[in-house]
Amino acid sequence: MDKRTIRAEIRKKRRALSPEEIAVRSERICRFLQTRREYQEAELIYAYLSMPGEVCLDTLLTAAWQQGKRTAVPRVHGREMTFYLLTNLSEVEQSPLGIREPRPLAAVTACSKTLFLMPGIAFDRAGNRVGQGGGYYDRYLSLHPMPHKWAVAFDFQVCETLPVEPHDIRADAVITECGNRVWQAIDFTCQEDSKNL
Repeated sequence: MDKRTIRAEIRKKRRALSPEEIAVRSERICRFLQTRREYQEAELIYAYLSMPGEVCLDTLLTAAWQQGKRTAVPRVHGREMTFYLLTNLSEVEQSPLGIREPRPLAAVTACSKTLFLMPGIAFDRAGNRVGQGGGYYDRYLSLHPMPHKWAVAFDFQVCETLPVEPHDIRADAVITECGNRVWQAIDFTCQEDSKNL
């Protein structure tokens, strides 16, 4: 199956979710992330501001601020992304395309205690990712290596295998409402982790 077909199928499934279902599933993912050592030890969390149908990380951002962590979210400039420090959701504005973005106040760079969270359309069991098709995350991560690159997604977004291109950047783990679905550096299974949710 090619990437275009995969995107169409997963987007159709995401559109079938009600706002309430998205909120409940997103909350489970946010709660689970907070139990992970990599999150707890992180001083800087790279996250994103969700678009319709994506896992919403707003509650995780709020928790991170309460825990004294710094957070950064992306803003698109042409074909590139820059991550800016975000300390409150009131600092968010709408782009001309209706996408929530941070005000360009303070760009950030990763430190050794960083957790990078990214969205996507589909992921496979090796951590391969199919994104929206613009290549923003692949380009950013090729220039800015991260110690922990985790994807967040709904469970139906995890596939057995995906088509891979040389420039594609893999996730170290994929976190869903079932817990860890893909793990390269994390030794858990979805069934085991779901007991803790």
